[in-house]
Amino acid sequence: MMVDQFEFHSVTEVKQRPDGGKQLLRIPESVLHQLNEGGRRVGLESIGCEVRFITPAQICCVTVGALTNESLVLVYRGPFLHSEHRVPANTIRTMHLETPVRLAGVRPDVMKKFAFSPEVWRIIFNRHIGVFYGVESFGHPIRPPTKDELPQRRWLAYGSSITHSNAYDGYPHHAARRMGVDLLNCGLSGSCHCDKAMADFLANRKDWDFATMELGINMRVAYTPEQFHERAKYLIHTMVEKNPDKPIAVITHYPTDVTFAANPGRPGEIEHAFDNSCRQIVADLKHPKLRVIEGGQVLDRYDGHGADLVHPGQLGNAVMAENLSRILAEWLAGLK
Repeated sequence: MMVDQFEFHSVTEVKQRPDGGKQLLRIPESVLHQLNEGGRRVGLESIGCEVRFITPAQICCVTVGALTNESLVLVYRGPFLHSEHRVPANTIRTMHLETPVRLAGVRPDVMKKFAFSPEVWRIIFNRHIGVFYGVESFGHPIRPPTKDELPQRRWLAYGSSITHSNAYDGYPHHAARRMGVDLLNCGLSGSCHCDKAMADFLANRKDWDFATMELGINMRVAYTPEQFHERAKYLIHTMVEKNPDKPIAVITHYPTDVTFAANPGRPGEIEHAFDNSCRQIVADLKHPKLRVIEGGQVLDRYDGHGADLVHPGQLGNAVMAENLSRILAEWLAGLK
């Protein structure tokens, strides 16, 4: 989305605030208001939303805000991490940014290997409701990046808190960097319920080139296998019907607390049934650009978990990013 001199990446709606700030929404309010109660709240988080611009100014000041909770705002210069800025809850902060002088000394043939031009300032919001107020460039011009200064492909990722993760070391963000693609993070922490409104929103978007959908873990307690099957079927069918030429991967459960439990009990049975539903739905469609990726092939180290045995830690996110980026890159290359 282009607004004034800026590109708002992974932003589908901008909400003007009374104080002049622009609240960045990755999911439109009209969609959020049709989701489950958790989705209505966590869907407001601006995870992975970016403000992008180019200016010849050697120093600029970028003003941002965070609603509801404290969070980090990450600043990248092209593919390089420039700085991290902690923004307290319900405050406005101005970040003083200086152009990194050493980047200018790198050979052009090296810089051309990266998906992002090193001239692009990227202000990346994380696990909070992000607000953008503006940039002071001290009279220097500001412009949005051009298409050839950005990655050429966009990855749409839907899933639970594991996918929602964070913009610092979450596996989708690491994998996107590894692959040189732009990420559209549509994870819904604790709230990935395959809601019809979310399915329709994802399927009708035209700004992505390939998609992954990590399904199941958030529905393990509140939904029966039959209910999960119907919801997952609608999501997968709708995505394929609306995007018949785009690669779409369905990811089964990453290993959880019941995967290797001595007595997995009913949660283990449900998890197994959910995964079998995903496999069956994909197999029945027989679509050449639709596939299943087994979660155990992505998180192939059980010690990659945190102590809750559901959410990956730093090691797990790193392993998942490396494995998934390899699986996706090989698969996408084979489809050409």
